[in-house]
Amino acid sequence: MNKIELYKGYLAQDPKNEILILSLSQLFHVNGEFIESITLLNELLDDYPSHEIALSRKASVLISSGDAQEAKSILNDLIISNTDSIEIKHNLAVATFYNKELDQAILNFEQLKNILPLEASSNKYLAACFYSKGEFKKAISYIQKAISIEPSDYLKGFESVILYTSGQIEQAIEIAKTVLKTSENNLDSLSVMGTYAIEQIETDTALYYFNKMKNINKNDSRAFNGLGLSLMQHGKENEAIENFIAAVELSPTNLSYLTVLGWSYINSQKIDQAIQIFKQTLKIDNKFAEGHGGLATAFMYNARIDLAEEHCASAFKLDSQCFSAFYCQSVLLTLKGKIEVGQQILARVLDKPLRPGGPTLAQMIQKQALKQQPTSTIQPRLN
Repeated sequence: MNKIELYKGYLAQDPKNEILILSLSQLFHVNGEFIESITLLNELLDDYPSHEIALSRKASVLISSGDAQEAKSILNDLIISNTDSIEIKHNLAVATFYNKELDQAILNFEQLKNILPLEASSNKYLAACFYSKGEFKKAISYIQKAISIEPSDYLKGFESVILYTSGQIEQAIEIAKTVLKTSENNLDSLSVMGTYAIEQIETDTALYYFNKMKNINKNDSRAFNGLGLSLMQHGKENEAIENFIAAVELSPTNLSYLTVLGWSYINSQKIDQAIQIFKQTLKIDNKFAEGHGGLATAFMYNARIDLAEEHCASAFKLDSQCFSAFYCQSVLLTLKGKIEVGQQILARVLDKPLRPGGPTLAQMIQKQALKQQPTSTIQPRLN
């Protein structure tokens, strides 16, 4: 009998026992059963509406389940009567981070980063804040500070993600491989290895890593996005799109996932669906250049040239190096008979790195051509 079933049995005999309710709700939380955890806490709060521990625990579960806004509301009320509570201040900072108020979250965590026992956690979240802002040098500094306090594989896995995204590929891969030797289910390290395999057109290896991620945590959107990209390399467009949709359903405001889904629709000549997806990105952030560029491209293929030119111009105003806007512009110029200029711009698109330190689109296409392989059950190369 596992702990959850054991505590259920105890609680059935003593259904109003606060300690049992809090303990079982915590077990549900750790096990990812958020609805069950919140249901128990709400039952306790029905009897004791101002129960501070139950309210704080509920806020923590809400953060884990993705409802940072309600969590923040609860914690803001709690902090009024608990101005010295380090735990509540920390949870409020976490809720602020997940509510995408990054600058405020940074201020909150800066006040906590030297306070025991929250040093490692606060420095980790500061790394996450700066990572989300694209300030990788600061993110690396904070994650390495966190690791110096708490040298866990969990934090080292996150370090490998930051390093990889910032273009420090060799160091990121080395750390990810080291972590996986002792923590084979570390999701961040698996994600780094899978992404690297995609860039090397090692499709079966990528499928191995992302399938493993999905089996470990079916709610990790990175696994589904990675599977989609891998399946695209295998030419399985419909299966790829299914995985991209799954990634978006798990992370509906992730602009990168929406963009990939939009372009997969364009690639599959499902232009109306692509238009809807890129419109969705602009509802989330109207200043998202790749959203305007993707929408411009979709309108272009839908023969709505005026709208294509309008959104292409908007994309360039927001980002003079916008990848999708350059692509759209090259095709528009070619359609207008300016073939040489269009080809020059297309060459510029192909020679643009896909990320810092990463391959260009031209290099990816060349690798794909050299490594054409049928769908198979070949054992992936894992070193």
